[in-house]
Amino acid sequence: MPRKDRLLERCCLILLAWALAEGSVRAQGPAPESAVAAPPILFVPGTSGSFLTFSNGSVYWLDSDALLQQTVSQGMLSPSGDDTGVQVLQPGEVLDSVRVVLPASVKSELERIGLMPTDKPLHHLPVYAPFLDWARKTFGPSAVYLAPYDWRKGAGHASSQRIDSVVDEALAKTGAKKVVLLAHSLGGLVCRDYIAGAGKGKVDALISVGTPWLGAPKSARGLEWGYNFGVGFTTKPTPFLPKLYWYVIDPANPGKPIRQEPPFRLTFLPNEATAGLARNFPCVYQQLPTADLQRLYGKPFLFGLSPEASLSHLRDKNPALYDESQTWRKDHLKDDNFGVAHYAIAGLCDSKGDPGDFQDMQMALPGNDHLTTVDSGGLRDVLNRRVIKERRRVFTEIQSRRIPVFLDEFIAMDTDVDWGDGTSPLLSATASAQRRANEPLDPSAAEKYLGTGVKVAVLALEPPYSHGTLLNDPAIRQEVLRTYSERRAASGLGVDPRAEDVAVMTLELTTKAGDVTNGTVESVSVQIAGADFETNNHFFQNGAFWSDPLSSGATAKYFYHGPMRRDPATGVMRALRRSDLPGTVLRLTKAGFSKWTGAGVRLLIDGRPVVERKEEFVLSAFNRSLEIPIP
Repeated sequence: MPRKDRLLERCCLILLAWALAEGSVRAQGPAPESAVAAPPILFVPGTSGSFLTFSNGSVYWLDSDALLQQTVSQGMLSPSGDDTGVQVLQPGEVLDSVRVVLPASVKSELERIGLMPTDKPLHHLPVYAPFLDWARKTFGPSAVYLAPYDWRKGAGHASSQRIDSVVDEALAKTGAKKVVLLAHSLGGLVCRDYIAGAGKGKVDALISVGTPWLGAPKSARGLEWGYNFGVGFTTKPTPFLPKLYWYVIDPANPGKPIRQEPPFRLTFLPNEATAGLARNFPCVYQQLPTADLQRLYGKPFLFGLSPEASLSHLRDKNPALYDESQTWRKDHLKDDNFGVAHYAIAGLCDSKGDPGDFQDMQMALPGNDHLTTVDSGGLRDVLNRRVIKERRRVFTEIQSRRIPVFLDEFIAMDTDVDWGDGTSPLLSATASAQRRANEPLDPSAAEKYLGTGVKVAVLALEPPYSHGTLLNDPAIRQEVLRTYSERRAASGLGVDPRAEDVAVMTLELTTKAGDVTNGTVESVSVQIAGADFETNNHFFQNGAFWSDPLSSGATAKYFYHGPMRRDPATGVMRALRRSDLPGTVLRLTKAGFSKWTGAGVRLLIDGRPVVERKEEFVLSAFNRSLEIPIP
């Protein structure tokens, strides 16, 4: 066959094959749809959690140079809570990591009057960078979207528009049908507003972390006396200013005044200016402590006033915004989940923590200096008067030298010592009500205030406690992972196997109250689900030389991050899983020969107690081990 004919034949065969293939495809119909896309995660920050910029691109919030130049008033909103007649600011990126730096000249001036600022970076605002890095690594960079907004305006049309644009972008890029909203603090209120309006049909679930559903005391403080919005820093003593302490009354235990220090906290923001700002910020009114919250606590957040009277007093600051916020609460925080799964995560602080750790339990004290005395004519009364005198001297010196910083308000931490909650005031309030009634702590009591179908997770936090860094706590992060895994499963994608892993295991050991023996300097080992762990420290009840001295009635805590165990089937080391624990035992074994009397053992897995023993026990040369079944 001639070469030309062979080429022609090949071309015909190729065309025939293509035609047959095309016909086959058409006969089969359209190609099947791709697998269901996992819902993307949309992160919505809280108060102060987004940069705010001027029209020329320069930063208003947060820029320490601008604050030092006292331009804070440029962030004012109109009395109606909008941009009418005022400088317009645009939301920038989510506030990831920002340092507020004190110039050397200012630091030198402060030292001249006896105040020594700390050497570390003076303050980190609620920093989201560590959490966002974790989220992108855990869920994938293409699965996490950020929705910054103008937090001054709180929940409302402007914020919903910002969120909606990011939601549409996420759905378009991923092909998913709905998103999962992950909100911190005020972001939960903003998301609830969005779900009820522009977000209908676009949201699969809301995961709120530390959202003040019944308000937060610090909002009342902001309206009454101003608020530093987190831009503050402490000082340490110098030879010119001896270390001073001041005393306040703990409402939960009036017979035991709280000693707090240092007495001087400075801020870049003048109290009068921030009070003026707060009175025109809708976000402040939306987060005022409600009458329900104050009744649960058993005391109002403005001294000498009933819950209703305290709210009436705050209403006078801006009646229109106050009434608008109350109407908004009734419409958007009612007993209705709008067809969206809602997971509310709250953090429970150390039951024996420093009162200064309870970030949301702040109450301003009465009097011109917002400082109260404890007893008439006593030593503490004398010490408090000395603090007031030094405070006034420092205040005068700062003004006369024109140093661009301000003396922050004195604040007393209103704490329930046994059940302090530094991240969600609602939880602490319900615990306070239970305590007054001599009832055991029941975190589920908070659920009735959040609406039907809301799942509340109350997790013990690892110190130090901070509302702004709540999302950096390992137990909180693991709860976010488990919750998102549940939403994946609901979408037909199956669970994330990492959701079963234990992120942090906490062991608490308590000595017997009244035990005056020397205790033990021998270490105690721990075995859980067949895996061995060391307590890493020795016990010594009267000792200042040991890192965990256990005095009478004291509790030592040990945190194990990412605990591992050997898989019984394969012999390979792997992460400890929650499913490994039920049916096994917690075994404590003490080395050496001395006796140690214990009064309690608690084991927590990712912030949830799984073992709690309050009966007394003794570890000694004759009884070295204690075994407690894990249900």
